[in-house]
Amino acid sequence: LGVEVRHFCYPYGRHRPEIAEWVRQAGYVTATTVVPARTRWEDHPFMLPRIPVETPDVLPVLLAKTCTGYLDLRRAAGRAI
Repeated sequence: LGVEVRHFCYPYGRHRPEIAEWVRQAGYVTATTVVPARTRWEDHPFMLPRIPVETPDVLPVLLAKTCTGYLDLRRAAGRAI
């Protein structure tokens, strides 16, 4: 398509520090995992969490995930969604 791909998503979200380094060396700028959380400034750019959007998510749940501390609280508690 003639567009540079600068961001990577690990297959199945599987990542380790050495793989993150390979992704960086390949020229990517960031990479996402499947850790369910909002990104924070201190997150490693090659191990970024992301907000999961599921088919059954109704609007109030989606808003809670994106606009509140819902995921932050679950991340701090070490719980999955």
